[in-house]
Amino acid sequence: AMVVCFYLQIGFSIGIMCAIPTNILTDDWRTEVAVPTLLTLTILPILLFDVRESPRYLLAKGMTGESFAELTHIGEKNGKKLPSNSFIAPMRSTERGKVYGYFDLFRYSPVRSYTINLCLQWFCIGVVYYGLTLASSQFAGTVHTNLFLSAFAE
Repeated sequence: AMVVCFYLQIGFSIGIMCAIPTNILTDDWRTEVAVPTLLTLTILPILLFDVRESPRYLLAKGMTGESFAELTHIGEKNGKKLPSNSFIAPMRSTERGKVYGYFDLFRYSPVRSYTINLCLQWFCIGVVYYGLTLASSQFAGTVHTNLFLSAFAE
């Protein structure tokens, strides 16, 4: 999921960066919408064909064969050969059938503190990002330059 979110964010930033030169070069709003949209949609094949299922998720669901296949695929892409199936045996003996929910994030003290910490960080980062976006028109430089630089930094 993290990779998918990363790819979606990259597409959004590329779309904004392409909208600025398009806005400067043309006065047609349709072109201003079409160019970033078409360039952003080029990310879609990566999302559909390159993002694979997490081996950890597959293992948690009890699909050890599929998990090993995903690990093998990742190893091939990285130019590494995985060891034999010897590390799959301990994985099979792990607890199965237990279903976890959102309330389990608050049940145990260490996990609770991590969850609250991450939620607060997420909130603060969102507020700062929102504030910088609103204040970008007040920065030195043109609106186009400020928006392009903020999209590039993103």
